[in-house]
Amino acid sequence: MDIQLLQQHFGAMDIQRILSILLSPIPKNDKIIWHHSDTGCYTVKSGYHLAISLDSKDDHSSSSTNRRWWNWLWSLKLPKKVKIFAWRLVNDALPTAVNLAHKKIAPSAACALCKCSWESVGHALFRCENAKLVWNKFHFNVFIPNIGAVIGFGALLRDHYGNVIAGLSKPFKGSFSP
Repeated sequence: MDIQLLQQHFGAMDIQRILSILLSPIPKNDKIIWHHSDTGCYTVKSGYHLAISLDSKDDHSSSSTNRRWWNWLWSLKLPKKVKIFAWRLVNDALPTAVNLAHKKIAPSAACALCKCSWESVGHALFRCENAKLVWNKFHFNVFIPNIGAVIGFGALLRDHYGNVIAGLSKPFKGSFSP
């Protein structure tokens, strides 16, 4: 084993661990094994089953309260585009500059309006000075605490008396920081 090569790429603790791996007395070439199938070979079927199992883990990790909230939202007599916008907002599926740049559709993740920040969902809807002007014009108070990178979204729906009738919070993959 080439110790100098290991020292170029790994720290002392990792080198000890690598050297402690027992090697087979019968020399064989390495082989890639897909541990999600009985045969060790990747198939589209085994990849699909893995994807479904990971997707169902996400479903089970979301609370039944969130599921009830979404069912309630979908049942409201609102324009379909409002419901779809809410879903896309919470799932970070809006065409922000960050999302478009990530998909190689846009050359930059910067905000097209203010040019001063990357345009995440949080920036586009709450942090951008242009967005703040819109919120202020309609007398909406948007409070985002200054705790660094706020990663999440919360919403409250109120009836015409101002009583809270539903609420939802969901973590985001992105960041609300400016």
